[in-house]
Parts: sequence; structure tokens; C-alpha cells
Amino acid sequence: MEQLLEKSEPLGPPSPPFDAIIFVPGLGEEGIDQSADGICMRIVDAMRSNANVRGTRYSIGANGRDEDFAPETRSSVRTISTKTGDSETPIFDVYKFAYDANLTKEHESRGVLAKSLILLATLIIYIPRVVASFSPIKKGKSIGEKFQLLYSISILSLLGIYTALLIATSLSMIVRFVQLQRGDQAGVDPWWLEVPAIATVALTFVGLTWSQLTQRLSRAGSLYLSAVHYLDAGVRRGAMIGQLEKLIEHVEDSEKCYGKIHIVAYSFGTVIALDTLFPVHVDELSRSRPRIATLVTIGSPFDLIRTYWPSYFARNRGAVVRPRWINIYSPLDLLSSNFRNDKLGGNPNRGVVVVWTESDSDETPTYGGLEQIAVVVGTESDSDETPTYGSLEQIAPDENVPYTDGPYEGGNRVFGFLALRGLRAHSIYWGEVYEGEKTCFPIVLNRLCNPI
Repeated sequence: MEQLLEKSEPLGPPSPPFDAIIFVPGLGEEGIDQSADGICMRIVDAMRSNANVRGTRYSIGANGRDEDFAPETRSSVRTISTKTGDSETPIFDVYKFAYDANLTKEHESRGVLAKSLILLATLIIYIPRVVASFSPIKKGKSIGEKFQLLYSISILSLLGIYTALLIATSLSMIVRFVQLQRGDQAGVDPWWLEVPAIATVALTFVGLTWSQLTQRLSRAGSLYLSAVHYLDAGVRRGAMIGQLEKLIEHVEDSEKCYGKIHIVAYSFGTVIALDTLFPVHVDELSRSRPRIATLVTIGSPFDLIRTYWPSYFARNRGAVVRPRWINIYSPLDLLSSNFRNDKLGGNPNRGVVVVWTESDSDETPTYGGLEQIAVVVGTESDSDETPTYGSLEQIAPDENVPYTDGPYEGGNRVFGFLALRGLRAHSIYWGEVYEGEKTCFPIVLNRLCNPI
């Protein structure tokens, strides 16, 4: 299977000096283990199962560390080493870019009631966009997947609708109570008949604030609002890009002088990684170009974004660097992308649109020495062929790798739809708790250690 490294191409450590991996997690830590230790344990498992020297042992440094790379911003760092006899050699330093709290802090600081009303208003505003996504020319997701997304959004909206109804009921009770106090008895029941309703509303507000279910819905609302506002209005986008850039610069300037730097991003972290490597604003390209050798995107919501925000990855973009780009996706995962307009396997034919100009030299320019020129916005073609953008160039993943281990596409489809199986499959790539489970990391390590 694709997930298992072939023994004919044994996995060996990178040539010294050793490499660095920057892990950019998804938004929200729920449902899948994205801790630095958890990621490293799964990388070590992939190495142990494919060691090319009998007796080789792999381990994670006993003393993990945190390194400051920006004001009040730290990265958890772990070192993965190999031991052969008495010899110990570092293979990777793994840096985690933790951005969740920074991105969601605006919405997490709000109370449940205020957040619920903002969520409801946001969902109402986006109704035309959701309806427009069912147009035949919107090919990022299939019709069935769009209905699944609509169903999941409807469930999320229940919190806002419920809050709005409670507020309306409360206001109605207040009006009736004032009428009683003024002596307006016409058509108003005695006050003591309202006691049960008042108590019900009060207890419901308490439950809405403290119940575990409500807290989970509230957390989901914070994640949804943070992601939507990031994509739609650029809220906190500059902070996320700036901090990831600083982490990359911190790793580049490390006294360890890493041989190569790899970025492994999951879920919404892939969006931040793409925004950093292919930025919108011209002035961001004036920075020193990083030595990013490989970009691995896992469960990227690229196709979902181009369905609801079709111009997001086709506007004003330059390129800081052109790494080898590997995309790992699952056909079961509703949020993942194969960077195509169909569900077939094969090479990606959709990607990030950038514009280039020749360097000062007379030689044919290469990715490392190009600069961005005037802003040109590309419009995606309706055909299934690789689109052209005039003076623009589309950068798609170099390789699509389907990940099929884990749950299979079977069972009752109606039950799977109602149980949000497509969303739950977003955590298919590794587990919520480390237990030596099957993961996608053998694929990742194969591409990092055995580049084509």
C-alpha cells in the first residue's frame, strides 16, 4: 500500500547536518493529537518500522525545550535521534507553531450568549454564498459534499437560533411583567402563572452557559468564526503570517545550521503555511527567502475554500520560495483536498496563483530568484483542464497521495450523513491519543528522507 514504505527503498536519516521540521497544526486541538510529543512519537514509530539497519533505535530527547522566536511567542521543540550501539545522532528537530490561542482569542473572550448571536448573524449573512456554491461551475466539492457541509453548518446554527429564541422569550416576559405592574390587566395572566416559564428560561440560560454540550458548541463556534473572519476579512491573518515567518527565520538562523527545513502542515495550518509561502502583499517578498525544501499538506481545506471563496488563492500572490509540495488527503475526509475538480486520483491541476517577473540576469529565471510584479487577479476556467492565467502561473502540489488506512467507505450512507462521518474523518490521519496506531507519517517520512 502507498502508506507503507517499500523495503527496497529503506528509510535512512538525512545526511548531516540534520534537518528541521516545522509542524503547523490544525485549528483546534480537539479530536486529534497535535502536541509536539505526540507528533514526534508518531514520527519515531514510522522510523522504527522502516529502519534500514538492524538494531537501530530511535528516540525523542528526554528534555524537551521551548524556544522564543517572537515577543511572547514560543515554540515547543523536540529532537529525534537515532542510536546505533553507543552512537547517538540527531535526525530531526521538530518545531511546533502554536497559533490556536492567538487566532481565536477575540471570540474565545466573548461570552456564550454574545458569541451565539454573532455566529447566527454570520451564518445568515453567508446564506447567499452557501446557495451560490451549488452552482455547477463551483467544482471544488461535489453536490453531496456541499449538502454535508450545509447540514453541519445547520447544526452549528442551532446554538445561535436557540439563544435568539431565549432572548425573545425573556423580553416578552419582561413586557408582560411591566404590564402587570402598571395595572394593565387586560389579556394578561396573573404573575404567578409566569413563574414556571421564568424559572425555565433562567435555568436554560444557566445551562446554556455551563453545560458541556454548550461549551463544545461554543468552542466550535469560536473556531468557525475565527476561520471565516480570517478568510473573508483577513482578521489576524497578518499576525499569523508574521509569526510563522519569524519562526522560519528563527530556525534558519539557528546555530545548528540545519541542512534542510521542512514544513508539515495539517488542516487549517495548511492555509497559514500557503499564505506565508505565497503571500498576498508585495512587500512581504522583500524578506530573505527561506530554505524550505519540502511542504507537506495534510487534510488541506483548499478545495472547500475555493468553493466558497473562489478568489482566495487566485489573487495578488507572489512566492517566497518554491519547495517540493506533497499533498496527503483522504477520500473520506470532507475537508481534505485533492486539488482537482473531480474525485479521481492523479496529479493535481488546481493550485495557488502567483505572478512572476524575470530577475536582473539574462538567464531563465528560477523560483528562488523571482520577484512579484503588478497585481493581476486570475479567474478559474470552467473546464476540467489545467487553467491558464495569462501572465500568471498556477502552483499546484507536485504529488497527490491518497491516505486510505482507517475507516472504510461503507455502511449506511444516510446514517453516515447524519452522523457527520465526512467531518469526523478529518482526524483519520492519526489518533486522538497515542496508542501506536496506523498514521500517515510513514508517507511523510518517505518523502522527506527519500526525495525524488
